Amino acid sequence: MMFDTQLSVRKEAMLVIAGESLTILLSVAAPYLLKLAVDLLSQTRDHSARLICILLLFALATGVTGALAGVRHHATTRIVEALAGHITVATLRGQVPRLANTGDDGGPLFGQIERLPYNLQLLIDGILWQVVPLAVQMIISLCVITALVPWPYALAIGLIISAYMAASIIGADRYHEQAEATNETAGRLTALVGDILRYPSRAAFNGNVPGELTSVVHLSNRRLREASRGARSLVTMTIVQSSLLVLGLAALLVLAALDVLQHRLSLGDFVLLHAFILRLTLPLGGFGFLVHQAGRSYAQTRDILLLREPVRLETSSSVPRPGPAAVHLEGLSFRYGDGPLIIKKVSGSIVAGGLTVLVGPNGSGKSTLARLMAGLLDPTEGRVWVGQECLSNISPELRHRHILYVPQQIGLFNRPLRDNGLYPPTRLDDAQLLDRLQALRFYADERVPDLDLTVGDRGQALSGGQIQKLEIARLTGVETPAIILDETSSDLDPASELAVIEMLRDERPESTLVLVTHRRVIAEKADQVLFMSTGTLLFSGTHAALMKKSPYCAYWAGSDASPRRRK
Repeated sequence: MMFDTQLSVRKEAMLVIAGESLTILLSVAAPYLLKLAVDLLSQTRDHSARLICILLLFALATGVTGALAGVRHHATTRIVEALAGHITVATLRGQVPRLANTGDDGGPLFGQIERLPYNLQLLIDGILWQVVPLAVQMIISLCVITALVPWPYALAIGLIISAYMAASIIGADRYHEQAEATNETAGRLTALVGDILRYPSRAAFNGNVPGELTSVVHLSNRRLREASRGARSLVTMTIVQSSLLVLGLAALLVLAALDVLQHRLSLGDFVLLHAFILRLTLPLGGFGFLVHQAGRSYAQTRDILLLREPVRLETSSSVPRPGPAAVHLEGLSFRYGDGPLIIKKVSGSIVAGGLTVLVGPNGSGKSTLARLMAGLLDPTEGRVWVGQECLSNISPELRHRHILYVPQQIGLFNRPLRDNGLYPPTRLDDAQLLDRLQALRFYADERVPDLDLTVGDRGQALSGGQIQKLEIARLTGVETPAIILDETSSDLDPASELAVIEMLRDERPESTLVLVTHRRVIAEKADQVLFMSTGTLLFSGTHAALMKKSPYCAYWAGSDASPRRRK
């Protein structure tokens, strides 16, 4: 799914540019209109009609800017949401497969995506639609002042604005230094309280509740001190800003008043100077904070933009041929980064339509080889063929159509049982899912599963065996030429594990099944066994035939064949 962002962003941007241009024009025109009105009031002749028109225009110029700000906010919100949606989809496209293969929890990435709309809002609405128009307004205003009054006044206003802006930026930097210290302490306090609440028994059973509370009080007091220092720096900044504005404005107005008395300036010019300096300085109060925050937002937005995945074109047909597919391995080798080879020159074939098991000691490379077979990892050397298709010629996001990988640790979504059991690409319906779950004895007392039951984060409301039964039931409705189960049934007892394997073979005769296992009983039932050791494929054949090989026989003799329990 793609977002049509280009047309939407362009349309809204043109609307905002037009609105901001009009806002700048009105902001510059309002003080000038006020000057004209005051000058007319100072004259003895009656200019009532002209005065009323000018005052109406002044009121319009002053009041309409609020409506234009509302239009700008609406358009900016649409731009931000369109861009955030597009960037989020592009980022997830590239990062979800990486997270799946590396085992990262995705927490930092989730935080970046969650902050993305705020960062974009700050950059677009804060910098693009506020700072830039304000700078343009300042330049135009100073030009207008220079044209209407003696140039020293324009220079004086420029100096006042520059000093005010410098105070804002310096004050904001100091405040943020204190805010960083406060946030760091607050984070430590949150982590400490979270630890206590997650593991209360550790503190209570060891009699250390007073000690934990002492630590909480210490961090709370420290956070209070740092927050107070930050507040004092903020007060100092506002005092400096106000002092600069008061002194500058007082000096400017006193000089202007003297010139009015000497008839070198009109009363309207006096009002013009006062109006312009207030219009230009007051928005600068938060300028430093805005610039400081925009720098962070830019860095965070840039980081997430670097994670986007460009759309790849399919270099081979993504539609597999019907029926089970053989899997061919040609000289597969793999290493992580510059490390040693984990998989070393593995070649072999997996027969189509049968059950092949991949066995070997822990650390022999079984799971890594399984991921290479499924195209979840790209080999350092060699190729994988599924049927007539080379996986390297198929886009990573479409390889599941040819060969599907199912891990041991099945990460269920915090959604109802139905949503997890009918998760694509399965084609089961509610009734079929219930039939399979009951056939697998999802509940020991043979209750009918409630498909509306929310399973909790990572399926915490279910046992490890129930999670694996739910996944096996889902897989019976998946139409793919090959399926790899990486100890996906290891939390089941041997009898239940045999039952789920037989269900898969019965329900998916058009799929080749590859099972990574430590169970001898499964190897005995398999059509083919691949025996791995130290990243090398030592033997391939039936269990009975391989039992004549001493390394294979010794492996089963020394193995307890017990499943690794889910934690």
